[in-house]
Amino acid sequence: MASEGDISSSGNGKVFDVVVVGTGLVESIVAAAAARAGKRVLHIDDNECYGGVWASLPLEDMEQRLTAPKETSPANNNNDNSTAATAGTTATTAPTAVNSEALAVHCTDSAAPLLHCHVDIRLPRTLEDAGCGSPPPCYRRRKTMKGHPATCYSPACRAYARKVAQADTWQQLLTASRRFNLDLSPKLCHAKGELVQLLIAANIGRYLDFRPVAATSMLLDGVLRQVPCSKQTLLLNTTISPRDKRSLVRFMQFCMEQGPQQPQTQPQGSDATAAAPAYDAASSFSQLMRSQFSLSDSLCAYVTHAIADVPADASASEGIAATRRYLMSLNVYGATPFIYPLYGFGEVTQAFCRLCAVFGGVYMLRTGLRALSVAEVQAQDASATATNADGAAVSAAATTTTTTAPSSTHTKRVVSVRLSDNEEYLCSAVVAPHHVLATVVDSGPQANSSYLVYHLKAVTSFADFGGAVQAISIPPLSSKAHPHAVTAMVFAPETYTIPEGRLHWHLFTRASPDAAPEDVRTALNNAFDAVCGSLKVHAAFYYAVPGPLPYNNSGSTADALPSGLAGVQGVFACSASPDSSICADEAVREAHALFARVLPGEEFLPAAPNPEDVVWDHQGDDNTEQQQGQEHQQSVVAQEQSASRETAAAETATTAAAAADVQSQNAAGPQESEI
Repeated sequence: MASEGDISSSGNGKVFDVVVVGTGLVESIVAAAAARAGKRVLHIDDNECYGGVWASLPLEDMEQRLTAPKETSPANNNNDNSTAATAGTTATTAPTAVNSEALAVHCTDSAAPLLHCHVDIRLPRTLEDAGCGSPPPCYRRRKTMKGHPATCYSPACRAYARKVAQADTWQQLLTASRRFNLDLSPKLCHAKGELVQLLIAANIGRYLDFRPVAATSMLLDGVLRQVPCSKQTLLLNTTISPRDKRSLVRFMQFCMEQGPQQPQTQPQGSDATAAAPAYDAASSFSQLMRSQFSLSDSLCAYVTHAIADVPADASASEGIAATRRYLMSLNVYGATPFIYPLYGFGEVTQAFCRLCAVFGGVYMLRTGLRALSVAEVQAQDASATATNADGAAVSAAATTTTTTAPSSTHTKRVVSVRLSDNEEYLCSAVVAPHHVLATVVDSGPQANSSYLVYHLKAVTSFADFGGAVQAISIPPLSSKAHPHAVTAMVFAPETYTIPEGRLHWHLFTRASPDAAPEDVRTALNNAFDAVCGSLKVHAAFYYAVPGPLPYNNSGSTADALPSGLAGVQGVFACSASPDSSICADEAVREAHALFARVLPGEEFLPAAPNPEDVVWDHQGDDNTEQQQGQEHQQSVVAQEQSASRETAAAETATTAAAAADVQSQNAAGPQESEI
């Protein structure tokens, strides 16, 4: 796409190849890949921090975002934005641009919306609410300049100080707000998953630090049991019979044999015991485990919810691929297949943004997309141009060219964007979340996600579970009230997401958009009560995020585009929301497919050079000047040596001539006397 509509150079600093809206994981990967390919990238986000719904927030910001969510403007306010958008961009009529139109965007948040938000603060708000009473007069008077009470030995002051030391209030917790890094959508990373492999291949992993997940457990019959994912854990598990252990090992070996390049359905050979059993790739994963490998219900629950982490209705091919990825990641960085980035998963999106900035990407926070300007061009001419108010030219080449007679076929393509600060920027491609593009004027029916991801985040008292992170899978506790499994993650202070003396819990599950939020919230509470034990809950946050829209193998989310953007070239929709799995590999696959459509033929995130291997331009200039100086100095020395040699030769010749004259005179003297 960019090769068809590359922008001509301009000195006003408002010409870009790609404009990316939102700093979620998919958008950040696409922006980093485009900048790494040498394209000019403008990356905008109307939030005050990076990440969107992938962000890691301090405690106070988390409370503010859920108690006062942003309001979205109506989608059909045509009067103001349409006029503002058309004022700065016009399309010339020489020879193919026939008209220009503006598509006003009325979005106020590039991140996916947070739905059904609820904050439950279970700590007393203030010291007075905690029963400490009013401070004594001496305590109030004896304040230091830093705001802390000075030492006072009066009985009343000492009694009040003891109450303050024992009290635990929300106000005191907010004083350490910056020591919290609470993920809106936390994800773990498979050690051999697509995300970790991309971080290593692109040399972005140097921006991040990780901790291995200590344990993966599952709640069965009200008891947390370790997932039998390796030979050691399988041998130590006394709840599984030897027959079931052999069946599980045979199933795992079968999944490992299904490599990515092998066909999903293998024919039966003459030796039925040597050949891998054939299966229908479109059949149910649950049916495959039960019918061909005779796995019990508990083993099916282990594999479906804890190992493969797929929905209960997943196909066999999806389940086998997920199981194989899990097994391939075992014993790479620890006993479990997962690792987690320090300071929260939001650091991953910032790492890709940092790479984009290193290669020339321009970032603008607190700036949203306001309008798109689209020029209509004839399909047979590839030299159409559009100009902005400053006269800067932007190529508007069509996708097809022909030398035959002119045709009446026209195509539309994006030529510029107008941001919330009323500044206009020329571009040839725009990448934005589908819910942002769905707010375009004259939009048709909007595509909705097929499910919602409900989240429960809790801050509790501390309990040592023997590691930095633990993952817990909870099968459906009630098939009627909530038929989906719940995934729980608990983070210790070693991850730098929570201060010392506390734990950070996060539970999430998927649900139908028609499900009652109260029922899903009850299911999350029941699952949380079953795993957290008697820990004291300080605060709980509830919210839901729409799931991502499905995309095809080419990364197209064209079904998510509204009718007002149908047929417009250079506009690409992406998913701003994470899915309901425990890892973020699906977002990496979508970003890779989307990049192939935005910049076809370009390499996707090649390895970035190390800082010590980079030779800057001014260093090359200095080396050239130094080399030229050395050559000049050598030339001067050579000239001086040549001149000295010539002088020495001349002096030698003069001395020789004088000696010859003297010799000739001596020889002539006696001859004259004889005459």
